[in-house]
Amino acid sequence: MMWANVRGALWVAAASLLAALLAALWSAWRIARPVRALALGAERIGAGQLSHRIALHSGDELEQLGARFNAMAAELQASYDNLGQQVEERTRELSDANRAKSRLLAAASHDLRQPLHALNLMVAQWRLDPDAAERLRLGQRVEQAIASINALFDGLLDVSKLDAGVVRPQLAPFPIQRLLDRMDVAHSAAARAKGLELRIRPSDAWVAGDAVLLERILGNLVGNAVRYTRSGAILVGCRHVHAGLRIAVWDTGIGIAPGQQARIFDEFYRLETEDSAFDGGLGLGLSIVARLAELLGHRVDVRSAPGRGSCFAVTVPLATRQMHPPAPMMEPRIDTLRGRRVLVIDNNDQVLESTARLLEGWGCRVRAEHGAPDDWSGQVDDVDLLLIDMCLNNGDDGVSAVSRLRRVIGRDVPALIMTGDVTLATRECITASGLPMLEKPVSALSLRSALTRLLQRD
Repeated sequence: MMWANVRGALWVAAASLLAALLAALWSAWRIARPVRALALGAERIGAGQLSHRIALHSGDELEQLGARFNAMAAELQASYDNLGQQVEERTRELSDANRAKSRLLAAASHDLRQPLHALNLMVAQWRLDPDAAERLRLGQRVEQAIASINALFDGLLDVSKLDAGVVRPQLAPFPIQRLLDRMDVAHSAAARAKGLELRIRPSDAWVAGDAVLLERILGNLVGNAVRYTRSGAILVGCRHVHAGLRIAVWDTGIGIAPGQQARIFDEFYRLETEDSAFDGGLGLGLSIVARLAELLGHRVDVRSAPGRGSCFAVTVPLATRQMHPPAPMMEPRIDTLRGRRVLVIDNNDQVLESTARLLEGWGCRVRAEHGAPDDWSGQVDDVDLLLIDMCLNNGDDGVSAVSRLRRVIGRDVPALIMTGDVTLATRECITASGLPMLEKPVSALSLRSALTRLLQRD
């Protein structure tokens, strides 16, 4: 009887142990399966399969952990897709920039070669032709070719300045008639040469803005009107509107087709004309107009019809109060440059020689140096003016050269920096030094005016 009870107890214990073991195995399987699913999902997500999702329905913390993994994978996938889109957009922008650069190089190469080729031929003819009248005519044509090259460079430099973000408006009230007079002086000769009439209506309005940048806008608009008008007239006039003063440039030129009007403000875009005699330039003029107008907050609009002409207009705010221009000061008629001792430093032999000869023609006593040595002690006579290139030999620069020369001379001699480097770093370096700067190419008139102002301030 007792053994029967013992056996029964043993069977009960064995059955209980087996049941406990089965329960433990069942619990372990229930835990291990979602853990394996979590591990496999994490491995796939870590391998880059961000679209994979962990499917758990355990109703416990593991299911919550799986949901968090899925949310993390979704966020990573969204970030990855967004990054891919940004990379694609950036790649497209770089591709567009490269294509624009290629168009610029092609257009610049073509349009700069034309006047340079003409210059070569005219110089050769100059040497061979003994007739004084013909040599005078050739001289005038040389000046025209140089002016054409300078105009192309001006457009390129304007784009470079705008891209570098160094153009900062200087807002002040000024009479608009001042700019209208400048338009007459700058473009009347070109209009007469084509048999066109340039009419500019006077205005007594005062506007608020940057006179220099607005002059650039109007100059490009009037220049384009002259370029694309075969016959007739160009009219520049102002009209008061609700938003301010509307300055319009009308012409009787070739006009612009509706399909082209949406693109004329793009960089490097040139009108397609049947007349090959039209010189469209680099296609930067209207692009510069649009970018300057945006910088100043001015509105530009255009109305045009093929064969009937165009009207470009810019609207500028009126000055809050009108000011009366000061009475002009009578300047003494004294040649400030004559007899002045000028030290010219440049690392380009042609620029150095031509600058020295020009200054000597103005009556200056010139010393020309190719580059600036480290030690000027005992080598520099007393000078009245320093005219120095920014980029010199062996990594030297004009700002450092001016500083060394002033220490040797013992006083702050007036100095002017000339540079062909229009990068932002160079501009900031020269601006920080407090020295005035001229950007190459520099016209003789601009150079003389800058040197005269320097000497008059001294």
